[in-house]
Amino acid sequence: MLVKLIILPWLLFGPVMTIVGLSATGYATLFLGIAISIFGGAFIVFALSQSKQEAVWYRKQP
Repeated sequence: MLVKLIILPWLLFGPVMTIVGLSATGYATLFLGIAISIFGGAFIVFALSQSKQEAVWYRKQP
């Protein structure tokens, strides 16, 4: 549940910021949007790997 609360904003916010950056004249917004998308993607991969490790850990418990 907590993972979903963290991942969903990244999925929604990253692409939106990138589109806003592309349509805006300021390059700062564009780079910010790309950075958010990249970090968001990396964070999603990290969160998924963490949840898989936790699932394996719970399975090992008697």
